[in-house]
Amino acid sequence: MNQLWQLWRGLLTDKQCDRLIDLSRQYEPINATIGQDDKNKIDEGYRRSTVRWVSNNKEIRDLMWYHAEEANRNAFGFDISLIRDIQFTEYNADVNAKYDWHIDTFWGNSKPFDRKISVVVQLSDPNDYEGGEFELDRAYEQPVGFEERGSIFVFPSFLHHRVTPVTKGTRYSLVSWIEGKNFK
Repeated sequence: MNQLWQLWRGLLTDKQCDRLIDLSRQYEPINATIGQDDKNKIDEGYRRSTVRWVSNNKEIRDLMWYHAEEANRNAFGFDISLIRDIQFTEYNADVNAKYDWHIDTFWGNSKPFDRKISVVVQLSDPNDYEGGEFELDRAYEQPVGFEERGSIFVFPSFLHHRVTPVTKGTRYSLVSWIEGKNFK
């Protein structure tokens, strides 16, 4: 790995962000869960937000995949092959929405693939909400400027990260995970 993460600040316009929000809000909302596969559960003390699965939207899929490939080429060099899940997340202050410290990789998973790269698109203007900061573990350099609307942040899925509670307004984001053959 050449770098720990990649950031494209303010890459998308307000119009593009609004379009992605509108496209994503057409999907069925559900409460966010933790875990994987049949072991998913709701734990609002740990994760509280609304999500929509937008995995079959080609426009969103292409955006996420392109930036994952660019980051992988520039910084990570992982063996990647698949983008499977894309999630639109709504962090609303009405419920103090958050996601505590976690990683996106499921170590010990029985599948022949691991989540290797996480891609996050910041869709909200930071003036429209308070709290909701995306943070990496303090051991790592923080992505300064990621809160800027239209920014895209890409990092290895095994890095600890969180979203602090939203205390005012709503924060919208898109998140995807890029998979590849199991880490060796």
